[in-house]
Amino acid sequence: MRSPSTRTVSLALVAMGAMGCGSTGIIESGPDHENGDTVAEVPAGATAVTYTEVAEATSANSAIQNPERAIITNASDWDAYWTRFVGNVTPQPTAPTVDFGSERVVTAAMGSRPTGGYAINISEVRGDADAIYTVVLETSPGPSCFVTQATTAPAVAARVPADNRPIVFVEETRVLDCS
Repeated sequence: MRSPSTRTVSLALVAMGAMGCGSTGIIESGPDHENGDTVAEVPAGATAVTYTEVAEATSANSAIQNPERAIITNASDWDAYWTRFVGNVTPQPTAPTVDFGSERVVTAAMGSRPTGGYAINISEVRGDADAIYTVVLETSPGPSCFVTQATTAPAVAARVPADNRPIVFVEETRVLDCS
């Protein structure tokens, strides 16, 4: 059972909605956001929020095999995420230190991909009185791109302020044109 302090968002709901298979899980507007909700865009008037990428937890080769988004608010959940992120690496590196009194960690993973050329990043974090909006950009190689023939699993993590506002995701995708 998942602890209430971490909420992982299944991207299957978003994909199903995009294919016409039911609800997208996207909330169109309103101040009643919960941690992990997905909205179509950052509201006008939201201002920049200082965030820092956790470099040690950002890789094209994580061990996280399924697409996910998570909001981590305590050391126990951070250690559990870190164990999944590094996988079977021996010796297992120590998780980066996070001060959960003043910050939370937002993570995003694409899951397993068949080749190189995929990337995920947190391109922007903005906030208003209602929420902190975390913009996640997934990049895929176009048909003319040369890519490595190795399975990848891109993932990213960032520190954001710990306050009472929920963290809401804004999803963006880009396909590279390598011609």
